[in-house]
Amino acid sequence: SGTGSSEYKCKNKVSEYKLDSFFDFKGWITGKEKYNLLKESQIFVLPSYNEGLPVAILEAMSYGLPIISTNVGSIEDAVKDNFNGFLINPGDINLLAHRITECILNKNMWEEFSQNSRKFIENIYDDKLYFNNIENLYLELNNRG
Repeated sequence: SGTGSSEYKCKNKVSEYKLDSFFDFKGWITGKEKYNLLKESQIFVLPSYNEGLPVAILEAMSYGLPIISTNVGSIEDAVKDNFNGFLINPGDINLLAHRITECILNKNMWEEFSQNSRKFIENIYDDKLYFNNIENLYLELNNRG
């Protein structure tokens, strides 16, 4: 959800390693702030242990962001390893760090992944109404759970 005990633990770790200047914890964001963040971002990273197919990944792809995520749930339906990002096993923090670094340093790879993310969304989810319906379905299911 972007806030809570996990956020508190992460902030403590960042401070412990004196990395505060490299992190900006946004918490739960919506609307214009979310879209501005996506426009300003270079990579979308979601190292989750349990997911379905997060709308956040689809949104990030629509902004042309390379995706680095775990191969859980249905994420691999949208993120194709070494095509529009990277998939890693949950908990593999060394590979996660390597993939983030690789994507930042290799500008050609970043550009290819970026274009592939955008094309994938345009080809599969080009109807904006469909995308809004998927988002509403996720929100409805989340509210039930």
